[in-house]
Amino acid sequence: NHNVLNAFFSHFSKDASNVLEQMTSVNGLTSIVPYIHKNYLSRKEVHRVNLAWCPICFEEGLKSGQVYEKLIWNFKDVEICKEHGVKLIQKCPNCNSSLKVLSWRSRVGYCDKCHCWLGSKNYKSIEPSEWDNWVYKNIEDLLFNSRNIDHMDDHQFQINLRNIIDLYNISCRRLGMLCGQNQAIVRNWLNGSKPTLHNLLHLSHKSGYTVLELLTKEINYPNKEFFDFLERTTNKRHINDFDLKALLNEVINSKGEMSLNKFCEENKINFHSIQRKFPIEAQIIIQNYETNMKSEKCQKINNIKRAIYNLLDRKVYPSLMAVNNELGYRIDVYNYNSARKIIQDEKKYNTREIKNQLPVWQMVKEAVISLDYKAISYADIKKYILEHYGTVNEDTITQAIIVCSVNLTNRIYYLKKCSIRSANGQYDLLYSLGRGLVTLYDPVKHGYWGIETANGKPVVKLLDDVVNPDLE
Repeated sequence: NHNVLNAFFSHFSKDASNVLEQMTSVNGLTSIVPYIHKNYLSRKEVHRVNLAWCPICFEEGLKSGQVYEKLIWNFKDVEICKEHGVKLIQKCPNCNSSLKVLSWRSRVGYCDKCHCWLGSKNYKSIEPSEWDNWVYKNIEDLLFNSRNIDHMDDHQFQINLRNIIDLYNISCRRLGMLCGQNQAIVRNWLNGSKPTLHNLLHLSHKSGYTVLELLTKEINYPNKEFFDFLERTTNKRHINDFDLKALLNEVINSKGEMSLNKFCEENKINFHSIQRKFPIEAQIIIQNYETNMKSEKCQKINNIKRAIYNLLDRKVYPSLMAVNNELGYRIDVYNYNSARKIIQDEKKYNTREIKNQLPVWQMVKEAVISLDYKAISYADIKKYILEHYGTVNEDTITQAIIVCSVNLTNRIYYLKKCSIRSANGQYDLLYSLGRGLVTLYDPVKHGYWGIETANGKPVVKLLDDVVNPDLE
């Protein structure tokens, strides 16, 4: 049984065939062994675990007296018999059992379970697909040239893969998709990992180069059909090297107005291909763009500094919102912090003193006293503060009003120290009338409010047992 020789990558298959040649004096037995050196292909997904066969081939072999299993049937990617156009059978038609490639009870053409004859002519021929024909032809070429491949450069596939990427300006991600793999696998191939036969067949089928060419010959010429396929299935643009260099020089003359990434996006060109083909031009573009970006950043920071100085001159705290309003557009927080640090290092202004000049809760107190209404709305207080103190965050004003209102239950969430006490502290200024209205707090009129404990938590509560100190 020649199935013992079907160990595709095993050195045993090669050694066994040499021994048989010496014992039988029959030359050429090594040509029936599908041996390819392990330096070229991965061992995964190459040959079948179970037997596959063409029933018509068995039937014709029975009549001619030469029943044998073809080596090419053991390859996983081979699905049809090219001679008869019949899909290979993988289970016994009688007992529906899968047959092992090698069994001690095996007999060529017969099931090793029920011993039924596996040949038959009662199968309709089908037209093999383009993929089936391509697989069959490429594996036939590999088997025929298997002895010659052993003497080839084992890095030729990596060289050809790099050539294909450069010739067609294709990314590793796109190339991986053609092989049914991700870009990480393709990068591993470029670094020396061995591809599986299945992936190599897919790459070969899409690119138009045979598997034998990918493994043994240097590919330095483009394939028009592959070019057309890429044009139909991708948005990448194909530009010859002369025109591409002219476009790069235009970007260089623009003095950093365009980044290399943006250039590749606009022209639909692979970024890494540009760096490989034109390393000097690519580096100049990157340096020019970085220099231009640094210059623009310095200009932005200087604009922010001027805005901060203008606010400080008017005794307005230069918050991020105030600077945005001063400039008329939103600025980056990082640039704002950089400008603030530069100003603090210059020690021309002490922004901390300006910030602490008047707390917001005191602004609220001043607004309520100055307005002197029986009922003052939140909007009136905010309007007064903005007119007299410039830009102040309105949410901060709202928070200060809540903190200063003795009868609002949610004031405890904003107080830094929520101790048990009566409402006689510095923040106990206002009394909420509801519907966004407040007035100055009068204990005699509004009652004595304070903070007590209920179920272990502080709550705002009217203190009925507190004696008015003014009446004593």
